[in-house]
Amino acid sequence: IYLAAVGVLSAFIGYANERVVMFLQRVRSMASSSGNSVADYAVWVVLSYLFILISAAITQLVQQNAAGSGIPEMKSILGGMVMSRYLTLRTLLAKFAGLVFVLGGSLPVGKEGPFVHMAAIIATQTANLSPFRYISQNP
Repeated sequence: IYLAAVGVLSAFIGYANERVVMFLQRVRSMASSSGNSVADYAVWVVLSYLFILISAAITQLVQQNAAGSGIPEMKSILGGMVMSRYLTLRTLLAKFAGLVFVLGGSLPVGKEGPFVHMAAIIATQTANLSPFRYISQNP
């Protein structure tokens, strides 16, 4: 049941990410479709920069542990290194929002690393819930 819960929650995060990114890209397309090609290009570029700036601000102001792909840190955690505040809900929210805005700004970044990090956060936080607490208490 635990693995099914982690899988369903991770899939929901992935689906929500795709929907929000599509919405942001649709907003940017609608805002830059006035018919004046120079103005449309300027609006496209400004909105792309705005989305990327929002992503950077979220990462820096909400939780700096959300920066990067997350895979090297996950390898370190699996190797036994203790990293405080790396697998928290705050990091999950910052990682999700940052990834959504950076993809909405059309930066060519991979989603695989951030999704590995977000799935690890979901697994850790789910293990702390009362029905699954025995998992986190018995290493």
